[in-house]
Amino acid sequence: MKYKVIRGVAHNLGHSFLSDSNAVMRDGVYTIVPAVLFSAAKAAAVPRVDIDLMRETIQPPELAVPEVVQSLAFYHGWLPKLLSNHGVGSGVVQAATISISFDYARIRRSAFHPTEEIPEFGCTVRLTDDRGITHEAMPKDWWRS
Repeated sequence: MKYKVIRGVAHNLGHSFLSDSNAVMRDGVYTIVPAVLFSAAKAAAVPRVDIDLMRETIQPPELAVPEVVQSLAFYHGWLPKLLSNHGVGSGVVQAATISISFDYARIRRSAFHPTEEIPEFGCTVRLTDDRGITHEAMPKDWWRS
């Protein structure tokens, strides 16, 4: 069993979730999920979102907008494959959460779309193994992925 790679899996999971590759198709148009999540959080004045990949829950519930729910369903199904690709057996990870804290005071403008706001936030991904040990990663420089 490769327990030592679980932290790396958490890191990769966080980068993937935060990237522009995390997009869903709605009404024939691809929508970037992190941008939708930021917009919903800002509109609701919510400072933090907690996403449970195993239970497929989003807290607070006002951030469970259709695009985020659709993305969560994908990541719920993809996590076992990601773990397997890293040599981590099925059933080893008992809990998987992504927590994102938004910093509304630090918003940047996109160089490519000057009217688009780029959120600043911190992200912590936690994967708890079957021994009760939590492997934590805090992806940095997510915009470079």
